[in-house]
Amino acid sequence: MKSNLYKLLLFYIALIIGIISISWIFSYSKYKDILTDRGIYFYSFDSLLGNSNKHLKQNNLSQKLVATSDTIYAVNKKQIANIEEYKYRNRNITYKNRVEISPSNKVVVDSLLRILDHLTCFYDSTSSLEAFFQGLDNSNKELLRIWYYGDSQIEGDRITSHIRRSLQSQFGGSGMGYLPLSNPATYMNVALNDHDQWVKQNCFRHRKCKTPFYVSGLTFTPNNPEGSSQISIEIKKWQRFISLKLVCGTDSLNSKRLLLFKHSKDSIWDTAKINFKTKTITEFQILNSFKHGQFEIKSIGGSSPIFGYYLDGANYGIQLDNFGIRGHSGDGLRLINNQLLHQESNRLNTGLIIFQFGNNMIPYLKTDVKSKQWVLRIFRGIINKYKYQCPSSSLLLIGPGDMGYEDSEGPKSYESCAVLNSWLKEFALKEHIAYFDFYSSIQKTGGILEWRKNGLASLDGHLSPRGQKAFAKLFKEELLSAYSVYKITTGNKVLK
Repeated sequence: MKSNLYKLLLFYIALIIGIISISWIFSYSKYKDILTDRGIYFYSFDSLLGNSNKHLKQNNLSQKLVATSDTIYAVNKKQIANIEEYKYRNRNITYKNRVEISPSNKVVVDSLLRILDHLTCFYDSTSSLEAFFQGLDNSNKELLRIWYYGDSQIEGDRITSHIRRSLQSQFGGSGMGYLPLSNPATYMNVALNDHDQWVKQNCFRHRKCKTPFYVSGLTFTPNNPEGSSQISIEIKKWQRFISLKLVCGTDSLNSKRLLLFKHSKDSIWDTAKINFKTKTITEFQILNSFKHGQFEIKSIGGSSPIFGYYLDGANYGIQLDNFGIRGHSGDGLRLINNQLLHQESNRLNTGLIIFQFGNNMIPYLKTDVKSKQWVLRIFRGIINKYKYQCPSSSLLLIGPGDMGYEDSEGPKSYESCAVLNSWLKEFALKEHIAYFDFYSSIQKTGGILEWRKNGLASLDGHLSPRGQKAFAKLFKEELLSAYSVYKITTGNKVLK
């Protein structure tokens, strides 16, 4: 008798679990955006095995992404009706047909492709950097933005300052782009101070943060939401820019936040003008012409976070935003608010998104199959998120550099550097995104031990100022060589 009751109980338990599971499967799509906003992802078997794009042609991929973009656009436009001053402008990208090139141009193309020693970005005559290259074509008319995500290797504008300066000298533009309210690393062109009245949180260390993270992965919340809070920024006289803006979160439809600012030498406070406002973002204009010195900014009313500054130049050329977070392995990017990500990539005309992560994994990384699956699961989650939310932006993954350690026999290089690099390069090829092989570029010139000997890097892989310039020069040369190939093969003149 007891045995029958036990079997009956197990049957009902199994039935209840089955009903709940079926209900979850059919309702998952309803809650998918809520879950992904919190970094919770569910992958198909094909995705987990890395086969999601195995049989997908590049042109079809482009059409699929554009269609996805249009769908998101319609939803967001409805959500922010009656409060939006800024109008969305989707960057719909279509892959240009390649033309038959002359024998002389074929020689030029072949020579340019030989320069691409470390950058992989061409697939069956089309480029995974197509969106970025089309943006470069129009950069004389509109500001094209690059988002550069990374860890302490880029924190404080290391590496990115050299790439930005080089691209701006060729395509136009000025200013430093995005700046947080404060930063532990130093800047040469600005000094930041949040007056200890703001709580800084990032998507890597503060995963349970209740306020949304901005596209930078940062958010700054006031210690005293009811009163006023102050911040300041000092702009050095040699830094050139045109506009200084502050991006804040929006509390609600009736937010009463007031932003006041003044030069440190002035006694009268001015009121910052609101550039635009959506359900998630309010942007204030602080300066619209060049002026150096220290500026005090006072936020009165409103409990929403402040996301950071934008120090930009004219409305054309190139801007590169540094999104560096110390110690980050990249997985925290999945916690960035999806609506913000989609909205800002369109609003800011983001043509290229760069990810440089992996070095923080190397000292602890095993080289077995389980570790590979763990690493690829992290990067697949990041790339899928940005493909979906920023469908008109090119994605570029920079692999880990070389790193070493000291033991009783002296300095040695980590074996896991080569293994992680091979995993990520293989992953990028399958996902049809561009890949820059940073590891091989170091190995080609002697490895981390030789770089340390020559004063280009420390043993832990961090580049010295000379190493940063060397990397930035190599990266920019290969990127623009690929752009020249694109120009020739689409019937345009080669880049001078």
